[in-house]
Amino acid sequence: MNFKLFFYIFLVLIICSCEDYFDDVKKINFKELIPAGKTQNFVLRYTDSANLKAILKSPLNIDYTNQIFPYSEFPDGIDIEFFDNFFPFEKIGKKIFTSTWRRAFRGG
Repeated sequence: MNFKLFFYIFLVLIICSCEDYFDDVKKINFKELIPAGKTQNFVLRYTDSANLKAILKSPLNIDYTNQIFPYSEFPDGIDIEFFDNFFPFEKIGKKIFTSTWRRAFRGG
């Protein structure tokens, strides 16, 4: 009788002491995306043969080039001004591209 009582009390204690660690198990394979860098007031001037081809401007650039599939994000939008070779720095040869959010992938 005493043994059965002890066994049931022990069994109840073991069952009540179990915890759910499923959230911790899911975190084992989770990889956090840590950017290689963040740049505010980002300006990139693309030139070819000393000719200005484009100016890229963005309030924020988040660079993920340290990932297996490298890319850059522009969460606050991006403005790109393209210039024509025949009319550099003139409004005639300028084309403007504007986007509210952009992700740029890098080929490799």
